Amino acid sequence: MPGIIVEEHRKNRWAIAKLRKQGLEYYPIMVRDNYSEKVYQMFPSLSGILAIASAGIALKCPDQEDFYVV
Repeated sequence: MPGIIVEEHRKNRWAIAKLRKQGLEYYPIMVRDNYSEKVYQMFPSLSGILAIASAGIALKCPDQEDFYVV
């Protein structure tokens, strides 16, 4: 299934809020292990990918590397 999965952390919250305001459907995904719990947002389908690309949103990866969808 094509789509974008974005970790919801402080550097990405503005990007996620912008996509939600555009009316894109999203689904929360919670990943747990023995030591931690992380929350991700999935924007499914090609429309999620195209919306991020057309908005020129720069997302941050958890390892502090830049990740751009252009």
